[in-house]
Amino acid sequence: MSEEINLKVVFIGNPGVGKRTIINLLLELKSLPIMAKNIPESVMKKGQLATATDIYNALLVSTTPELISSGKHTSFVQNANLIVFVVTKFRNMLACKQLINKLSELSPDAEFCVIANKQDLEESLDPTAAMKFFDLPTIGISAIMPEHREALVGFLNEFIK
Repeated sequence: MSEEINLKVVFIGNPGVGKRTIINLLLELKSLPIMAKNIPESVMKKGQLATATDIYNALLVSTTPELISSGKHTSFVQNANLIVFVVTKFRNMLACKQLINKLSELSPDAEFCVIANKQDLEESLDPTAAMKFFDLPTIGISAIMPEHREALVGFLNEFIK
């Protein structure tokens, strides 16, 4: 096993797209249903993220495009290794895409990618459409399905090497 690497991954998306569920999936934590009125604007979780070849001491951050645009959570994004846009519908994508230049300034060494979440739903966003819109690598998953964890970890591992 390789030596442990510190890693900061920031998940950005509108409320309800599944950012926290993705973090829980990656850290192999059980997701608990949360009442909409009790959802925090941002979440930070520390834990070990194990891939096939490495174990990362990871800080996983969840926030919204609005909080970054307003300047309230720019510190959450600074020095990120990986910035992941989480989208579920076309209307979720524009707010994220408009942040790319600002995010590049805050984390100049960060890699970017996209997760088209909630693929278990009939009206889910086609991952190919998201990839074309962002011009970034994209994976389609359903974060509520534990069997998608391996594919997600493999996808993210491509950007953190």
